[in-house]
Amino acid sequence: AGDGDGSATGEIMELGSDDDFESIMEEAAAEGVSVVLDFTATWCGPCITEIPELNELAHEHSAELIVYDV
Repeated sequence: AGDGDGSATGEIMELGSDDDFESIMEEAAAEGVSVVLDFTATWCGPCITEIPELNELAHEHSAELIVYDV
């Protein structure tokens, strides 16, 4: 997960396309890391309030998982 995609630093990243999803899942499986997909909307209050927790999760567990915002 350290191929310059931001996951090594524990950042929440944007998921771009279906092809991106496929390659992310293949890479995660090969490296033995989990993927967290955060389905969110800008108008959703609870979605916005969970962002700090997801950031913390991404930073604390950057070696074990990758967090994407969908």
